[in-house]
Amino acid sequence: MTNKKKLRSNIEFLNDEDFITWRFTEDKDLELLWNNYINQYPELENQFREAIRLFSKLQSKGDGLDSITRASLLSSIKETSSKAIKRKKRVRLFGRYAAAACVIFLVGLFTIFKPINLFDYSSADDNLIIGLEESGEDILLVTASGTTTFQNDLSIHINRKGNILVAQSGQTEVSELLTENETLNKLVVPYGKRSQIELSDGTKIWLNSGSILEFPTDFSKNTREINLNGEIYIEVAKDKSKPFLVHSSDIDVRVYGTKFNVSTYANSPTSVVLVEGSVGVKSEKLDEVYIQPNERVSLTNNSFRKELVDVSQYISWKDGYFRFDNAPITEVLKQIGRYYNITFNAGNSENLKNITCTGKIYLSPDVNNVMQAIAILSSTHYRQEGKTIYFNLE
Repeated sequence: MTNKKKLRSNIEFLNDEDFITWRFTEDKDLELLWNNYINQYPELENQFREAIRLFSKLQSKGDGLDSITRASLLSSIKETSSKAIKRKKRVRLFGRYAAAACVIFLVGLFTIFKPINLFDYSSADDNLIIGLEESGEDILLVTASGTTTFQNDLSIHINRKGNILVAQSGQTEVSELLTENETLNKLVVPYGKRSQIELSDGTKIWLNSGSILEFPTDFSKNTREINLNGEIYIEVAKDKSKPFLVHSSDIDVRVYGTKFNVSTYANSPTSVVLVEGSVGVKSEKLDEVYIQPNERVSLTNNSFRKELVDVSQYISWKDGYFRFDNAPITEVLKQIGRYYNITFNAGNSENLKNITCTGKIYLSPDVNNVMQAIAILSSTHYRQEGKTIYFNLE
């Protein structure tokens, strides 16, 4: 910031990625840096204040701006933000904010909405995009010691003694829970939370929001088996003598050593996406099908459908962002709803049929940072009341 060239107009401020990031995040440290900048160039204060006013108008969906001005400003912001992701080396002030999701949405591959007519929404609810789970807001871990509740995301490791070590996000204290080899442990991750677990064999699992995982303390049998309801990304430790099995209500997945994603949410098609290795997928009524890396098998209408996919679209959630390619806006809102444990009420959802999303959505701790960017780019309005977001086209 101290070496930033002198900006001479409100439009130049709106073309500056540091300014854009500050206005979207309202970070106090960035605010201090900009105040110092204006102290250095006091003759620019009027242009600076005008840029803030215009940006605020955009955040209010353009109220009070004529269509030409609004379009021009949006174009400038989109172009500036798109360039930012190409910069491999961030300036000093961006280093720590990127880790805290400061860049959130804008500095990613900018989300672009466009109309298509390829999807059938006849089975969707008229208004409600996603409903809240009734399981509460705390993570539950059920072991031989009883049920323990946690408010923050968990990192779990099973040690050599067969006990479970639990660390909560943002805390240094580690809890140790007693277990029994013959009893399955259960991890319940509600909407709005996520967790990671390393099993006794070294297998690593990431649990997405709204997921339940049952797992043993030790794999003492000839197979390694877990039960899933929800979504996981899993990196299975290699052990040719003990096949690894993932069971759900719809399918069974059999592997020996591989990386893949399994999604079994009740309101979406059950699917398996393979990153590395080879897996077999079967159901009670269907024979086993084998998939290769970059393939996805989904269960729809009592049959398996296999297709080539970009696996990053299905596993990016574990790294703190969503990636979409012509995804229906209803699917985008569904995933955001699960991630933040909120409900979307879309009014007349018929109006959303032709809106799709392409790009990355960085997942800020504050859902409003995500929703502001979606609203601006898609020409929509939203307002939040408690855990419901009302989302409408302009």
